[in-house]
Amino acid sequence: MKDLLILLDVYWISIVVASFSGILLAQLGSHLAGRDQSLQVFCLSQGALSGVLLGLLGILSVGGQEALHASVEGHSLVPSLAALGFAACLSLLLAKISRNLAESRNTIFIAIFICLISMNSLISRLFPALEQQFSRVFFGNFTTASIHTLEILGLATLLLGGAYLKRWKTYAGETFEYAFFGFVHDRGSKLKRTVFEFSVLAYICLCIQTLGFVSTLALLFLPTVLVKSWNVSNIRNHLRAVSLLITIGVPSGFILSLVVPSLPTISVIVLMMGAIALLFTFVQSMKTLK
Repeated sequence: MKDLLILLDVYWISIVVASFSGILLAQLGSHLAGRDQSLQVFCLSQGALSGVLLGLLGILSVGGQEALHASVEGHSLVPSLAALGFAACLSLLLAKISRNLAESRNTIFIAIFICLISMNSLISRLFPALEQQFSRVFFGNFTTASIHTLEILGLATLLLGGAYLKRWKTYAGETFEYAFFGFVHDRGSKLKRTVFEFSVLAYICLCIQTLGFVSTLALLFLPTVLVKSWNVSNIRNHLRAVSLLITIGVPSGFILSLVVPSLPTISVIVLMMGAIALLFTFVQSMKTLK
């Protein structure tokens, strides 16, 4: 028990930031899934991962191993900016594909996703110094993130979370319209909507660099899939459900991975969220039988 308290004292910032960023990612993921943009976000996330690798490659070429190590510790914005730039360019390409090739766009998204994975693997193999960084950014590990990067992610979560809370009703209305009618009516300022969507893209890029590709996508879309068995009645309750799942699943999974250090953190969190979702489903089914 004493050892666990010591570990919690060391990692409490990681647990808090992971929990709050997970709640925001789950909220955003619910809207993206409702708008049938999941595969598009997978491509953009893989593009962000490519940008991080290219940024790290640039740092390695100019500054060597010391500069690369410093960037990994969060002392350089180059990887995040490279991820955002690459993902933004890819976003424009995907938007054009969505407009012009609506029927076959998912197949094209998959093809782009595979090409990006192949490119990332090739870069990491050609430059062995990046292979470990590629594994770190791909799989991620909450426990290895530096305090500096966690502070940046925490601040970004507060800023974007505040903007999201300010317009969540509008965002929810748009998601509802798309889910039922397949299109969204223009609401409010187009500039504000564009800025917000760009901010979401930037936030996902930052999460990929800090938390990892797999962790970010798991927190984005897994809660939405898991709570579908809870029979929630509307979008508001769905958003509450995914927030509750993250609030319980992330801290408990994180703490369990600290107790058993050999277990990968994100895997334990995913399994914990799955177990909690099954438990809630079981409780609901028992109430129905009564």
